[in-house]
Amino acid sequence: MTDSQSAHFVVLGPGPHEQVTELLGLKPAIAHNAGDTNRTGHAFKSMYWRLNSGLAEDRPLVEHIEALLVWLTPRAAALRELWLENSLYFQCGLKCSHTFGLHLSREHIRQMAALGIGLDLDGYAEPEGAAPNNSSKPTPLRGAA
Repeated sequence: MTDSQSAHFVVLGPGPHEQVTELLGLKPAIAHNAGDTNRTGHAFKSMYWRLNSGLAEDRPLVEHIEALLVWLTPRAAALRELWLENSLYFQCGLKCSHTFGLHLSREHIRQMAALGIGLDLDGYAEPEGAAPNNSSKPTPLRGAA
């Protein structure tokens, strides 16, 4: 298994994704509105807007978060407007063949809180030499939701 780490800024809520794009002045990597259909024809239940960190997946997770904070901190007023009706969070994923850790300093947490940004962390592990999992997803780490 190749180790990878990623973080994305996500806005999830009732309004149109075009409004998020306009407020933030940033183009999303992925966006859809409630009622849009996915590839299998099912309608999305809410609006989803995602900004990628722009870093390669071999970079540490904290660097992805720092890169996103660089883009988002100057847009604090727009984020305060968005958080009234939307959920704002960093969607983080880790895939690894060993244990891992994440350290966010007080400053990282302070910046995220000031911007109304939560944290969603998904971790998956496949031990070196283990037989591959038969499902399409890696085995979740204990305690991972």
